[in-house]
Amino acid sequence: MSDTEFAALLCSRLCHDLVSSVGAVTNGLEILQDEKNPDMREQVFDLLRVSSEQTNTKLLFFRLSFGSAGGLSSKIDLGEARRALDGFVTMQKLALDWKLSDGQAPMTFVKPLLNLALLGTECLLRGGVIGVSAKTEGEDEGFEITATGPRVQLLTAVRAALEGTLPDSDHEPRLAPALLVGHLAKRMNARVTIEESEDGVAFRYVCCDFEMAAGNA
Repeated sequence: MSDTEFAALLCSRLCHDLVSSVGAVTNGLEILQDEKNPDMREQVFDLLRVSSEQTNTKLLFFRLSFGSAGGLSSKIDLGEARRALDGFVTMQKLALDWKLSDGQAPMTFVKPLLNLALLGTECLLRGGVIGVSAKTEGEDEGFEITATGPRVQLLTAVRAALEGTLPDSDHEPRLAPALLVGHLAKRMNARVTIEESEDGVAFRYVCCDFEMAAGNA
């Protein structure tokens, strides 16, 4: 898959995730043009407030997970990443259990973290918790994302995309986050491992040197 084709997939995924909340704002404004009933107008204003907040929350999250945000060689505070993820998770009525300490981290660390957390939310069909913690394997360091809940499902295509075994013919917008993580892992010589259990899924991402990977990105 070419860079242009992947960019198109990512843009399609972004538009799909934003269209509902942006569309709700548009519909609300159209209703306000003709609606005179005070109670109904108040309900519409509530809809506009919720929809605009959801749109803002999504944009803050997608800016870090999908966007360049200064490039892969740049660093951001993990507190900013935590706040962006917390807003995104809370919006979906899920809980976040963040166990990483705040501090500067390269985007080569933050971007796969946020995209794997996004994939974790999609595994939780009936609510649950997204966990974020540090992970060490030998001399390699990284993180672990867990998705636990009463009903958890990891799509076969998502696993294949993360492992780099998905055929080009099966690429589609909904798999863009997994394809992005797989691409980053290959580029950084990082390892992605997946462990499924009865009550959850764990994604592990480790690299020999995130700082060096950032410099080579």
